Amino acid sequence: MKKMILFSIIIGLFLIINASAISVEMKESYERQETMLVKISGDIREPITSDNIVLKRGHVLVPLEYEVKRIGNDYYLWALSPLNENNYTLWINNVVTSVAGVVNKTNFAYNFTTTNVLTDYYIKPAVIYTNKDFEIRAYNNGDTSKEISVDFLESRNVILQPGDNKILFSIKDVIGTQTINFSIGKYSVKAYIIGKAESNDGTEINISVNVSGIEIIFIPQKIKREVIANEEETYLISVLNDGDDIESLSLEYDKNIFSISSELPSSLENGKRFEFNLSVKTDKEIKEEITLKADDYTFNLPIEITISELPAQNKSTVKGMFYCDELAGKICKGGEVCSIETITSLDGECCKGECAEESGSSSSLGIGYLIAALVLIGIIFIYYKYRKVKNEKNPLTRKIAEAERKFP
Repeated sequence: MKKMILFSIIIGLFLIINASAISVEMKESYERQETMLVKISGDIREPITSDNIVLKRGHVLVPLEYEVKRIGNDYYLWALSPLNENNYTLWINNVVTSVAGVVNKTNFAYNFTTTNVLTDYYIKPAVIYTNKDFEIRAYNNGDTSKEISVDFLESRNVILQPGDNKILFSIKDVIGTQTINFSIGKYSVKAYIIGKAESNDGTEINISVNVSGIEIIFIPQKIKREVIANEEETYLISVLNDGDDIESLSLEYDKNIFSISSELPSSLENGKRFEFNLSVKTDKEIKEEITLKADDYTFNLPIEITISELPAQNKSTVKGMFYCDELAGKICKGGEVCSIETITSLDGECCKGECAEESGSSSSLGIGYLIAALVLIGIIFIYYKYRKVKNEKNPLTRKIAEAERKFP
């Protein structure tokens, strides 16, 4: 019992230290199959994707229907709560954030329960990013129709028939780029809408996107090489979708300079990636860009190649690997350690976090735990002092025990 109390105190203090890194807004209890809308915010240094999200019941993985989307600096997770009544833990794993002043990868756990009540209806999705009309599906779990109120730009009532229902939304009256919170019955929906560029009277509206729901990350983020004359170079390029689902992709490049071996996918979901081989066909110096168009957005991969006359053995590379600078990282100096897991690059272990002196890093990280340890020692001291005083409150019992030892 005593060990369990001490263990709970330690875990509680550990969670208090980690809690300041990110903030998660979610309910403590949900009905079965209820639509969950979870906001994740804070000092998040690398994108959160669907691969970071895990749902567990104790130590057992539980299937979860969900999506993660980013709006501005915040991430929104919508999901359907499990069908079984139980206690669950939502894990957000490998979040690159600052803990006790040091950038590191940390796992966060958030507990919630599902009740024994099956929700009367649920919706999906609960987060929208769009520049066109959209639909949200509402599922009526009952055997009879149900009327709910929908409040998007203006209020209206919708009849949900048993089973699957489509609720259609028009953005024709949305002017400019807007973040809109609206309701579908008992549910709240987060929407980022790119509306029309001018108002009804013809006035132009600035719709420059300052909150990106579509974001493409090239790996590497640039190619800057010195290569051997008359030697063809091939690079394995990875493209990660860190934003909203993409319905159409296309690549634009100078076909006299580059060739691409793989075909692009017709669509790319949030958190997914694809790869292609990029070959350089010319023996001249180049400074070009590969442009990827994703829906109505463009993303560029800068490529700068100079020609060297040095022997090939002095310019050897490994296929599929890149220099740390191309990966937007840095090589830590001797005596320094990276705050997150390093990436193997052509010029050594590449750090995309922060480099810090080894001793300084451990001492900075230990400040929070030192405070926790001091608090814990204080609690233990008070506990044992209290127990000692409590044992001495009955002197008669103590004297009887001493007499029994002297005169058995």
